[in-house]
Amino acid sequence: MLEEYLCAYTSFLRGAQLWFHSAHHVAKGTGFIQDHEFYSEVYDYFTTAFDDTVEKSIGITNNETPADPIALTDGALMMIQSWGSPVGKADVDIAACALKIMENYVSLTESIFEALEESGELSLGLNDMLAANSNAAEGFVYKLQQRVKTYPVAPPPPVTKRGIGMTVMSAPQVFKVG
Repeated sequence: MLEEYLCAYTSFLRGAQLWFHSAHHVAKGTGFIQDHEFYSEVYDYFTTAFDDTVEKSIGITNNETPADPIALTDGALMMIQSWGSPVGKADVDIAACALKIMENYVSLTESIFEALEESGELSLGLNDMLAANSNAAEGFVYKLQQRVKTYPVAPPPPVTKRGIGMTVMSAPQVFKVG
């Protein structure tokens, strides 16, 4: 069970790294600079998380399957196909998809943690790595939630004798009690 979970996890990490690298390349719109830099931060994170996970997987299972480029590419492709490509999408659509991917990553990490803990296969080091990955992902979720958040357009402020947004009140209205 441990090896299966770790192989699925490494495929997700590789797929996410490729997806966010592409999102970095096709960032556009008014938030171009911020999106370009943010997606770079995320794909760098996934590159490191992938490398760390493959090495830990080989170390704790003594099995090289998690490093198999054919299996990894097949698994990563399945992930990317389920998410869709960021190419040709509007900036907010890329960010919305990125948020879903990151939320899925948090859920996957938590599910693997719980399953391995329940089965007694969760080493202290793997526990630490999964917790750190979840912590980083939750930070990315926060940033992406803020990126895609929209607000209703507020009505314009009232125009009064003193200018925009100022309402003239008499002293009794200000100090009225009761």
